[in-house]
Amino acid sequence: MNRSPVRLLLSVCGVAIVTFFAYRVIPANMTTAGFAYLLLVLVVASTWGFLESAVTTVLSTLTFDFFFVPSIGAFGPYKTEDLVALFSFLATSLTASRLAATIRRRTSQAIIAEQALRQAQADLARVNRVTTMGELTASLAHEVNQPIAAAVTDANTCLRWLARDTPRCRGGARRRLQNS
Repeated sequence: MNRSPVRLLLSVCGVAIVTFFAYRVIPANMTTAGFAYLLLVLVVASTWGFLESAVTTVLSTLTFDFFFVPSIGAFGPYKTEDLVALFSFLATSLTASRLAATIRRRTSQAIIAEQALRQAQADLARVNRVTTMGELTASLAHEVNQPIAAAVTDANTCLRWLARDTPRCRGGARRRLQNS
């Protein structure tokens, strides 16, 4: 299900609530209302994304112009300072929305990269354990096979010596054999 229409509707409701409280419940001046709308835009941008915050920015700018910028109750400011304030609000809101969306995207990318790093570390640890077990197995096989191979070699040598008619000896060992 696409959540964007619901989020857009909630953004519109947020603008309506801020307008109601700033205009009717707690009558606010132009600066306070502007900061309230900017706070709403930042909350929407950091929570959902750029589309919702852009819609909130445009609606906030329109309601800000209509309810708080002189001439109140009409669109379009009469003074140049009010026009500058209106466009400053719009530019600040859009910039903040874009920055919040970028931060959100980069944060999610960092989380994905961190998960991939953890998976790679887990895989590396597993390979390390398997390699260690292989080395241990090879070491044990060598320690077991080496004495067995030596015993087989000694046994084959003894069998060859016993299979001969007379043993061959060198030097003094031959004389000792002949004298005995």
